[in-house]
Amino acid sequence: MNKQLELYEKGVENNIKPEDKKAFDQIVTAGLKLAASEELYQDVVDTLSKEGSDLPSKVADGVARLISLMHQTSQNTMPVGPAIAASYILMVKALDFAERALGEKITDDVIANSALATTEAVCNVFGISQEKLAAAVEQGAQQQGKGSPPIGGPGQPIGRGKQAAPPAAPAPPPGAGAPPGLLGG
Repeated sequence: MNKQLELYEKGVENNIKPEDKKAFDQIVTAGLKLAASEELYQDVVDTLSKEGSDLPSKVADGVARLISLMHQTSQNTMPVGPAIAASYILMVKALDFAERALGEKITDDVIANSALATTEAVCNVFGISQEKLAAAVEQGAQQQGKGSPPIGGPGQPIGRGKQAAPPAAPAPPPGAGAPPGLLGG
């Protein structure tokens, strides 16, 4: 896995609340097993290989479909915060696959745009509007007192400093991966 993806993945994992860790791990494990399953593996490859749309959109669409399937299978009991955070790990794994198997070049911009597209697509699965998401991200940024929340790993997170990604890219803020206030609390 390339360094940018490793940093992003570590950044997400480091921001999981202890009380959400078990659900987060279960969702990531289930998502990876589902994506690699005999029933869905070829669909994953076809989605990432198809012509006509950019990689971030393809990744976001695939991750949202996985999250939606798992949410439906859980009879809508899958916790939203850990699911959103898990979607970022599934996104990283999809980008890593696209780079290794399909020769896609994964840059900071691709990661940032994938995070933005994944956030929007997965929030749609849970019925969270872009307006509510934007308000929650702003509220989280104000609570942190740091402007836009970080979206990367330890040290120099993606989205700030040398690895600058577009500032509008969403972040898994501290906690469950959903911005404070997004889930009503």
